[in-house]
Parts: sequence; C-alpha cells; structure tokens
Amino acid sequence: MSSQHIAGVVIAVLFLVPAGIAQDVDLKTVEIARFIDRLNDHDAGRRYAAVIALGRYDLRSDVIQALQGVLDDPEDYVRVASIQNLRKMGDVSSVPRIIDRLRDRDYFVRVAAVGALRSLLGKKLGFDPDQSATERETKVVAWKTWWDANKGSYLAKHRLELEKVAGTPTIPAPATEREKSIRVIAATGAAIKKQIDRLETQLESKDAVVRFTAIIELGKVGSRRSVPALIPRLLDDDAFARIAAVRILRKLTSQHFGYDPDAAQDERERLAKTWTQWWEKQAKSGK
Repeated sequence: MSSQHIAGVVIAVLFLVPAGIAQDVDLKTVEIARFIDRLNDHDAGRRYAAVIALGRYDLRSDVIQALQGVLDDPEDYVRVASIQNLRKMGDVSSVPRIIDRLRDRDYFVRVAAVGALRSLLGKKLGFDPDQSATERETKVVAWKTWWDANKGSYLAKHRLELEKVAGTPTIPAPATEREKSIRVIAATGAAIKKQIDRLETQLESKDAVVRFTAIIELGKVGSRRSVPALIPRLLDDDAFARIAAVRILRKLTSQHFGYDPDAAQDERERLAKTWTQWWEKQAKSGK
C-alpha cells in the first residue's frame, strides 16, 4: 500500500470522527488544567473546590499527580478530599503517599487514609487513628514494608486500568455539586449561623467527600445546634462519614451510647434513634 493511500485512509477515518468529540476532549484537557492550576491558589477554599472538581474525572495520570501533590496541603480538609478522591478513582499508585498520611497530625486525615487503604488494597489495616504517635509509627513502618513486598501485582493491574482509560477518551460529566461546593468556614467575616446552615446543607450531598468534609467542619465550629443534623449521618452509606459523625457528636454531647460505625444497619438505626430521643429530651429541658 502506498504512502499516499495510507494518508488517504487516515484522512477518511478522521472525517468519520464527529467533530464535537475531539472538541470536547480538548475542552476536558483545558478544564482539568485550569483546576490543577487552582491547587496552587493561596486561598484554601479555592484549593479545596479544585480538588472536589478534579474528583469527577476518570482515572488520568495528570489528575492523579495533581491530587497526590496536595496530600501535603497545609489544610486538613484539602488533604482529606484528595485522599477520598484517590480512593474513589482506585489509584493504587498513591498507596505509599496515603500510608504516609497515617502519620498525619489530624485525626480525620488519618481516618480518611485508613479508609482509602482498606478500599484500594482490600485489606483491613489493624490501624487505630486514636493510638499514640509511637504506636501509629510502628504500624506505618509495617505497612510500608508490606507494600514494598506486594506492590508488584497491584501496580501491574493499575497500569492496565490506566491504559484502558487512556484508550477510551470520555466526555466529562456535567459539573456537579462537588465542583460547586466550597469550604464555607474559610469565608472571611461570614456569620457562624450562616456557616452552619450551609454546612448542614452539604450533609445531604450525594457525594461522600462533601458530606465527610462538612461533618469535620461542623465539629470545628463546635455548635450543639448541629446535633440534630449530625445524628442522621450515623446512618450514612459511607463508613467514614459515620466515623466522623460519631466522633463529632461525642465531642458536642459527651454521649456515645455504645455506637459502632461498623455495626449492622438495624443496630445503627436503633442507636441513632436512642441518640435522637436523648437530644429531644435535652431540647425540652433547655439544656
């Protein structure tokens, strides 16, 4: 076959590709680049919004590298969101970086790291985020050793997944509430009541990352007014949202009722009801 013939075939094939697809793929790349650039913004709220936005794309090397880059972000909620998105993408190449987050100074970042590693590796860590730094460090070293010995099979499968995604360009999903959500606690001069109202709205988000972050931020606000909105999160579909909810509720109410985030659904429902009844009595008595 002559070179002219080959060129003619290539041109004919290109004409068969809908013009909109190539344009959409280019727009996707530009859009991703814009969000990646925002990860360097001096405003933590904008960095968080960019992480949330990047989480709606397919497994892509540029997105993965960008999210890995903010695992050391100075703000805990940005680190949490990055870990959660890497978990959702199934990115096992991030495992060593996420293992490092088991050392994080923030409890909820450690919780997010445990959840991500459990999901990515299909293994229970036996890691307690509440342990002392010395005890946690022992577990971190053990997990790094385990990963070095077992990473080959995980990374081989991961490379196949990346190749599959790279070979099938997709059109980005429409912007969702993930992209639109922002960390309202960072809003300068915002009233506490308004902050709480908006965070409580985010508790109903369809996105577990948004719900998890909202729970954490309500805990930082520290208002007992949020208790009724947090109790339903004890029944959240996401185990780590439940872990965050019970910890914040315990902090705000000094109650626990023996709640276990990993308990069966009916047991969690029973204890959530117990917590609701207790709160209603407190409200009636004006406490």
